[in-house]
Amino acid sequence: IHTTGLSPQEIEAILTAHDSALASGDGVLKDQPRTAVTRVRGGTGWVCVKEYRRQGMVDRTKDVLRGSRASRAWEGARRLAADGIAAPEPLAVAERGHAAYLLTRYIEEAVPLNRMLADRFGGRLSAEEAQAKRRLIEQLAQWLRHAHDSGVYHDDWSAKNILVAEAADRWVFHLLDFESISPRKPLTRRRMAKNLAQLSDIPRGVSRTDKMRFMIAYARGDESLLRDRFPREVMAMARQRVLARERHR
Repeated sequence: IHTTGLSPQEIEAILTAHDSALASGDGVLKDQPRTAVTRVRGGTGWVCVKEYRRQGMVDRTKDVLRGSRASRAWEGARRLAADGIAAPEPLAVAERGHAAYLLTRYIEEAVPLNRMLADRFGGRLSAEEAQAKRRLIEQLAQWLRHAHDSGVYHDDWSAKNILVAEAADRWVFHLLDFESISPRKPLTRRRMAKNLAQLSDIPRGVSRTDKMRFMIAYARGDESLLRDRFPREVMAMARQRVLARERHR
């Protein structure tokens, strides 16, 4: 459907490796009824394959009306690249049988943000690690503000959908789930609050002080984002997410 230069034979070889990974369990990052994600070896390095599985007539109808989720992810990745927002490089979109596939370059040494915060910053920290965490929080806020200033709205800006890697004294962030970037949904103030609430809903590794620093860095001196209704709306949405998770459990 789309490619940045991979041949049909290379794409077929990558999809075959994806099938083998799912069968063996080696390299599987996710395997659920609607999506499966693997890390496989491609011609020029490691490739991440995301398989979008169609579940019945509803999914097939949506794909006809809106394009497949893989094709929407391709367009979302192009939007991020145009706005200078880091994300895994898209390599190809393919369809086969009842599934569509998005192939992206695998980012080495990057981990989901929620895992980084819980595993590295979830306990008592040395002074050096506390500074590293503070830089992460502030730079994450600046990165999200840049995306919002560019008009980018993502339906699920939660920590699991952000990859993070440390480079010297800088943190580098990469956004995942490109299909959740909807050009039909303009970035309203309520959607800004929703994204902030999604990002603040992290069970471990983030304190109230961290959240305050995040909001100050995100606001960039805009007092309307620190007072009145906006911060209360963010906190209310975050509480709703926590309650929904507890009900689900």
